[in-house]
Amino acid sequence: RLTQIILLIRALPEVRTSRISLERFSKLFLMPRKFFSSLKYGLLKSPKVGVFLGGNSSERLISLKSGRAVFGALQRAGYSAVLLDPCRRARVRRLLKQIDIAFIALHGRGGEDGKIQRFLESQKIPYVGSPPHASRQAFDKAIAKRVFLKQGIPTPAYCLISASNWRQKLRRFPEAPP
Repeated sequence: RLTQIILLIRALPEVRTSRISLERFSKLFLMPRKFFSSLKYGLLKSPKVGVFLGGNSSERLISLKSGRAVFGALQRAGYSAVLLDPCRRARVRRLLKQIDIAFIALHGRGGEDGKIQRFLESQKIPYVGSPPHASRQAFDKAIAKRVFLKQGIPTPAYCLISASNWRQKLRRFPEAPP
């Protein structure tokens, strides 16, 4: 997330102070060019950032903390930002049309699994971060392991444990010494 914050803060002054190409803007924010078909994004003077935080996952509290930290950093750097908590749907619907780009500080289900990314793409709102399919793959640790192995990326051995096989799988591990 820190890398995303740095990328966002580094990119915004360029957007704020000059006319940049749509191609450059889309690369800065890791978004497909299709989201920047409007010249509006190439001519922004001060983009309004919607910081998504909270949500209803078990990681809500840490998400609120991270989102507020991002929001504070953006404000201290002089950028216009607004907090958007998916649990406050009416507020999100009302403010969604006012933001130029989203920063996702949601954790757990709904934030890291590709759902919010799919939603933002359906609304044609650019965001900082990975696309839905990459988020979904990274969120599912078994899929992520298979992707890493397929790409030749070294990863420690693993085994998948489920509610139906945990006793059998646990027998494979030696007892810890006393």
